[in-house]
Amino acid sequence: MSVIHWRISTIKHQIVIVLPLLIACGGAVVLSAANQYRGLQQNESAGVEVTVDRIYPPMPPLTPQQRAEMVERQESEMENSGGFIVPPGPPGRPLVDDPETKIISEAERANTIVDPAPGDIKFGRITADSSVPTAAAMQVVEPSTSNMGPYIFYLNNSEADFSADGGTTFAKIDTEALRKPPSDSPNYCCDSSIVYDPSHSMWVISRMYEDTALTHGVVQLSIFKNPPDVACTYYIDPDANPNDNNVKPDYPQLGLSDNYLYLTTSEFISGAWNRDEIRRFSLEDVDSCVSNLTAHFFRRTNGGVKRVWTPVRGAHEIMYWAQIETTTQLRVFTWPESVASPTSALVKVQSTNFVDSDCRGGNNNKDWIGAYGWHANEGFLRGAVARGGVGSATPETSRLQFFWNGGADGTASHPQAFVRSAVLQLPNLAVLDEPNINSLEVCYGYADVYPNARGDLGVTIAYGGKKNGGGAGLSAGVGIEDEYTSGYNLQNVYTTTTGTDMPNSLRYGDYLSVKSWQPCPLWWSAANYAYSGGGNQKNIIARYVEFGRARDQDCYTRWKDAVPPKLP
Repeated sequence: MSVIHWRISTIKHQIVIVLPLLIACGGAVVLSAANQYRGLQQNESAGVEVTVDRIYPPMPPLTPQQRAEMVERQESEMENSGGFIVPPGPPGRPLVDDPETKIISEAERANTIVDPAPGDIKFGRITADSSVPTAAAMQVVEPSTSNMGPYIFYLNNSEADFSADGGTTFAKIDTEALRKPPSDSPNYCCDSSIVYDPSHSMWVISRMYEDTALTHGVVQLSIFKNPPDVACTYYIDPDANPNDNNVKPDYPQLGLSDNYLYLTTSEFISGAWNRDEIRRFSLEDVDSCVSNLTAHFFRRTNGGVKRVWTPVRGAHEIMYWAQIETTTQLRVFTWPESVASPTSALVKVQSTNFVDSDCRGGNNNKDWIGAYGWHANEGFLRGAVARGGVGSATPETSRLQFFWNGGADGTASHPQAFVRSAVLQLPNLAVLDEPNINSLEVCYGYADVYPNARGDLGVTIAYGGKKNGGGAGLSAGVGIEDEYTSGYNLQNVYTTTTGTDMPNSLRYGDYLSVKSWQPCPLWWSAANYAYSGGGNQKNIIARYVEFGRARDQDCYTRWKDAVPPKLP
């Protein structure tokens, strides 16, 4: 039997030798020695990895300027590696003229109905993390949020922040309090993610660390049960050979099913993109802060064509995720908790035009989806498991719904960049609808989605600019898709963060964040951002928002200020 050498390090642990479990779909190979990766030869492989002890000597931190330079190189090198290849697919589903998604301004939204109907949208706390817009901050925020009553996590590319008073004040969390990162990857870069596991009442935060040469990196996993104190910390190292230090992860994202924690990464070897990887950890092990954390893993090289994975939100006994396969196909992965590795299937959808659509606007008339935001190898594809809904042959069962950025495609309803969407019936992945989010006058992008306890979808999304320039400044908002909306259409986006300018970096990042609100998961919390008074770091408005339907407001009101008791 072949053996895979693999390394993960925990708060006091490192890598171990791993036994492969099985090979996924036909044509897969299992690596027999460290660093034997052949991007165009390898297709898919699966296995198990376990941790053992390792000691990390501390390293001096980078100055803000050194870190800014490192992150800028990181964004450029990681985004461009792997190419922008989008193979043309077979004829897709017919393009249709979608209904326009209406934008509700902050002024309109402020006209709160005194006696709202059950289906009216309502807002709770809307606050800002004022520690984000500093000279040392990153222009690309990429926020991720989660809450429990007045406890709020607000992660970003500059730091991890926590509020114990409903967002009135935020303070930086020291995720390195129990253990510093390894000396071969000492620098926090970016790409933070957070999930809340209600069964164990714990949060898991992922953050990416790397060396200044961008040749090696690790993913920090921090476990919180009584925030802001850290319960335990792991450093996940994708390098197969501890002596090589030539494998670097990018874009780590977290997901949950009933019994597992998932971590996806896009991985590079010697500076070139090599593979996508997903790891699955037992939530019981994570909650117990075990010394030897075991993960099942699955990797795919896509023939050397870079794609990026993100676990769907709302998974239960089966985890799903997808990648853009061609202009007319999604590859949807299915990983039941009961099996050791996933399978995948191609789903035909409408054609997506992956082009720079020109989204200039704001006072500085710059483009926020110009340098990045329209390539198929970026991390803007998001998905969720939701209830069947209107039009489903089985409305009481689940559906999958994915969102991703698309360019103007020549149809009358898509003259601007917009957000593509596809609704798939489960378990057969039949396409039910493609309810895109679009406007005739403004560009949309970067939708994130999360189901509430009913299986209704909360969405946060950014918008601004238009073709030929002169469009509105970059702003962000939220919306709900449920039985109060038509079909699977979002219908309205309610502005929560009004901007005046575009980022001077000409990019907005890869993602925003929305989660089910805790401990009443019928509402949602969201994190988005915009720029006011300029396009630099100091102009960032890092917004935190709580919202839901009026029918569920009593549930929200009862718990919004309830401080969680400490766990033993």
